[in-house]
Amino acid sequence: MGETTIGTEPTTRARILAAVAVGVLSALAVLFVHDRIPGLRTDFDQVWFAAKAMLEGHDPYPLIGPTGEFWYGWKFFYPLSAPVSILPLGLLPLLWARVVFCALSGALLAYLVTREGWYRLSLFLAPPYLLHLVWLQWSVLLVCGLFVPWLGWFGAVKPNLGAAYFLAQVQWRRAARYAAIGMVPVVASLLVQPAWPYGWMASMREYVHGAPTVMLPGGFLLLIALLRWRRWEGRLFLALVCFPQTPGAMSALPLLLIPKTLQGMLILALLGFASRGMVPFFLPADDTLVPNIRQIALMTMWTCYFPALYYLLRLPTREEPTARPAEH
Repeated sequence: MGETTIGTEPTTRARILAAVAVGVLSALAVLFVHDRIPGLRTDFDQVWFAAKAMLEGHDPYPLIGPTGEFWYGWKFFYPLSAPVSILPLGLLPLLWARVVFCALSGALLAYLVTREGWYRLSLFLAPPYLLHLVWLQWSVLLVCGLFVPWLGWFGAVKPNLGAAYFLAQVQWRRAARYAAIGMVPVVASLLVQPAWPYGWMASMREYVHGAPTVMLPGGFLLLIALLRWRRWEGRLFLALVCFPQTPGAMSALPLLLIPKTLQGMLILALLGFASRGMVPFFLPADDTLVPNIRQIALMTMWTCYFPALYYLLRLPTREEPTARPAEH
């Protein structure tokens, strides 16, 4: 049984106004979080510092980490293409770089997802985006790459997820464009600092943030999504469960694009809240992410991935042209 979208297609002007509203509210949220948690280190911060270090002619890899000049809980796990992709933000103070990053990425996503209807704005009330306002994750910009291949520029920020969005492109020409544009910051980073892959690989030896979801107990059942491999949603889902990534509600943002009704999106959003609400019952309050990575991954799998699989299987086997992410 297939699903259909609801509502009329919004006008371009209305979508722009909605995008501006999301961007402004996102910026205010970042300022609020900074005021309430002044010592917070977000996921974006280390990439910002790396961009700043590059502009000053330094190698960021030895400077970031628990004992580095820029304190962070673990070493710098990003390829150097990540700071290159946002290099101008390295010229701004950290707070304002956060504001610009969050506001622009949120506004861009709001403009792109509303093409199919206003109901998709509900994803901005779901845990993945609300947590993004605190931790400033890259998932928002990466999801935008589904709609416009030139945003493959950010695909190399997280190669594991960039590859997932490459596989989800609806046409091979779009996939080729996505990959070609994604290589630009990689090539630029190699021209600036040819030896950076050695520093990156040295840092990645300490990466312990999670195995592919499909490797978890019961995770193999998610491969039922192969029945929808001809759809971009199916290919994206399969890539997300098969590629390693940090588990948690924030990783479930692209799953919210699978349901084609407001009801489906709201159910997935509520289940995301359930995943967050289960944490205190399963994890000691004073524990950190890494020792409990398996438990967090299991909670995410059962409350986010399996419900999304249900909505994926409700879609027709082949995608309809009108249901594809459009290029702008």
